[in-house]
Amino acid sequence: MEDVIAFFNSNFFIALVTIITGSVAILLYFQQKKDRKKDSAKTLYYEITNSERIIKDLKTLKKQNGNLLSLWTTAGQYTIGDSGWEENKYLFINDFDENEWENLNTFLNQINEYRRVISQIADLFPKNMGYRMQAIHTELSKIASEQAKELSELEVPEDPNDEEYKAKTLKIIKQYEDRAQGFITIFINTKSSSKYSYMPEGTFAPLEKLLEEINTELSISSVGTKLKKLGE
Repeated sequence: MEDVIAFFNSNFFIALVTIITGSVAILLYFQQKKDRKKDSAKTLYYEITNSERIIKDLKTLKKQNGNLLSLWTTAGQYTIGDSGWEENKYLFINDFDENEWENLNTFLNQINEYRRVISQIADLFPKNMGYRMQAIHTELSKIASEQAKELSELEVPEDPNDEEYKAKTLKIIKQYEDRAQGFITIFINTKSSSKYSYMPEGTFAPLEKLLEEINTELSISSVGTKLKKLGE
């Protein structure tokens, strides 16, 4: 019994425990690093494929409409999440050659710029809503004012039941109701009412440039193939 107690109190036992504890800690570190790398590879591969899809969708939208004006209300549908590349790229330092590394970094830098640009466009929506509501109020107030002026200029007969006076009054009211309804009909048609939108000059130029520059086939290149395999 004394020998056992002596063994547990010996420097050899303490050193052995230290070695075992250190070894376990190292193994856990490498396992966690491996798991993190796997998860990061999956996330990054998804970001690349999702980004490519969104860029292709925007290219199609521009081709169909001839411009990107509709984004002032729909930009939020084309946002792209952050994969956390800056925090995890050290994990992949030995997995890509120089050319692959450059292509991947170029793509992700462009996507970061895309996030900034699409966010700016999305921020136009509340401004546009306020601008458009102001435009509605201003135009309808103008129509109502002109109607009131024209009605006030009618000669009011002594007989309140005068048919000719009633007919003129109804004609003026109908005329301005039709004018107001016509304005609203045109206004709600986005293509016909762009003048009522808050859209600074050159709003879409940075986005259009990015759409031309971003590589939409990175996921099927050697970079995408490696990331997909690393995530399995």
